[in-house]
Amino acid sequence: MRINFQTEYAFRILIFLQIKPDENISTRQIAEAFNISVTHLNKVSQHLVRLGLLESTRGRNGGIMLAQGVLDKKVGDVMRAIEPSEDIAQCRGKIGLAPCAISPVCKLQGVLAEGKEAFWGSLNQYTLGELVTGEENANDIRLLLSM
Repeated sequence: MRINFQTEYAFRILIFLQIKPDENISTRQIAEAFNISVTHLNKVSQHLVRLGLLESTRGRNGGIMLAQGVLDKKVGDVMRAIEPSEDIAQCRGKIGLAPCAISPVCKLQGVLAEGKEAFWGSLNQYTLGELVTGEENANDIRLLLSM
């Protein structure tokens, strides 16, 4: 399974905010740290706010920070909420298209569904809080991100 750029950016935001947990961080600061588009990060951060994963503050000293309890969320559950589609294959046909001609005898859809559930189960063995390494590397990372 391949994640889209919005999901990747969402996890970059969530991890970055763990490194600076008590600060209100601007999306511009995060975008500069990762050398990615502020426009894209704004869109992604707004989606994370709507999902209740981030809190945002407007104004001169505004920014985003992790919502209360977000570090206990399961990685797979967060990814499912962010990803627009879970479909691996279009065996049953897209809207307006007929299903695959061999679908009555093909087991591929079931096999893919089983693999997808194993994937989500594997991701749900971890919480967002477990995505950042211990404090021994945190200062080095803070220095890199502040440049």
